Amino acid sequence: GIEVDVPLLVNKMISCTGADMCRLGVCFSKGLATAIRKELINSTLDLDRLPVTTSIHVSGCPNSCGQQLWADIGFSGKILRSGRAYPGYQVYLAANRNDNPRLAEPVGNMNARDIPKFVVKLLTSYLKVQSEYPTLTSYLEKKGKTYAIKLLSKYKDVPSFADDKNYYFDWGAEDIFN
Repeated sequence: GIEVDVPLLVNKMISCTGADMCRLGVCFSKGLATAIRKELINSTLDLDRLPVTTSIHVSGCPNSCGQQLWADIGFSGKILRSGRAYPGYQVYLAANRNDNPRLAEPVGNMNARDIPKFVVKLLTSYLKVQSEYPTLTSYLEKKGKTYAIKLLSKYKDVPSFADDKNYYFDWGAEDIFN
């Protein structure tokens, strides 16, 4: 539902129904969207400073029901492997919905578990230089995409199942990802 006392970005995130209800879904996109919302709300970021155009979209598979290709930051569910399968996402950045329309570009894959932290770090990097860039997309186009790709490399690998089972459960799932 919509919460009244939270920043706009938290309420306007888009997510498809994902694997918990869709036969085509690979990942639990609604669970990930909820985790991102919680991480944003609990962060120290001043989310009200973000432009109203800032968008985060999540799809549980490549079919794009969550419209990840039209977001500043988009995610598309996929299966990743490190000895065994774990939930992951293709990351898309910098869709332009204004003067010169353009779909977001895929920039890499990452595990599902660390996406909320990734989003907060990416938005933190933007807010530090926001006076130079009117929108998140303008930042991503000129400077932020390089930072995001570097940040993605930190979240590419996952611990072994024996070391941390959490990476092998999808957000909101009760069973091990398979």
